[in-house]
Amino acid sequence: MNTSRTAIVELAVPGHVSDQELANRLWQVLRQACQPAAGEGLRLFYPDPASLEVRVFGAAASELLPGYPANGS
Repeated sequence: MNTSRTAIVELAVPGHVSDQELANRLWQVLRQACQPAAGEGLRLFYPDPASLEVRVFGAAASELLPGYPANGS
């Protein structure tokens, strides 16, 4: 049985890139990463590309996660 999981990724992104633009781009990259390599044919992939959901919060991880170091180290 599949269970939902959350992965938190902290990226430094230029200010002119909106949260929605970043979410769209990350979704495209993750979906591409789930495609079979040439010659592999169809098989079960992890994660299932249809299950990808990307949310972008315009905040540092230290603002979202209690106890996370402010400098990201």
